[in-house]
Amino acid sequence: MEKIIDKLLLVMKNSELIEADEEIIRYGLEIVIMRAIFVILILIIGALMNCFIESIIFTVSYSVLRMYAGGTHAGSRLKCFINSILTLAAALIGIKASEAFIGAAAVLGIISVISAIYIFIAAPIDTENKRLDKDEIYHYGKRARFLIIILAQLAGIMLIFGINDFAYAVMMGIIIEAFLMFVGYIQNNKV
Repeated sequence: MEKIIDKLLLVMKNSELIEADEEIIRYGLEIVIMRAIFVILILIIGALMNCFIESIIFTVSYSVLRMYAGGTHAGSRLKCFINSILTLAAALIGIKASEAFIGAAAVLGIISVISAIYIFIAAPIDTENKRLDKDEIYHYGKRARFLIIILAQLAGIMLIFGINDFAYAVMMGIIIEAFLMFVGYIQNNKV
């Protein structure tokens, strides 16, 4: 990836497109490329697991909630990328299991309700690398509570209308975010 970024920076320099600090541009390019690769992998993994739409619904639900609810974070961009791919695969396996086993769907529903309540009460959870001030805690918490209400209602409506696999994708997003929040809480409160 370094070679690609170096070539892009060279093209930008030659075209006189760089007016800011080169390191900032490099960092931005890294993030854009990693996100593009991640989106492509989401689509490929979703298609391979026969959960294409579910992978998109999970990723959107989880990502939007994660943005405001917080929780534990990986130590580097590469670890974050790998953890994100593993999280997606685990979520899709959970969705497939819920589709296949009636009892699993009930368990997923109960866990997602408990998770939604936890997120509503505990969000946001900051990290050692990104501490939140009082204003941020208030605003992020308000948004996280709004989002968890919307996502829980959306999952419920989908279940009512029999769109269970899409509901499971939203519920998995809620459950995984609650888990990462809890891990972040534990990390923040180590003695």
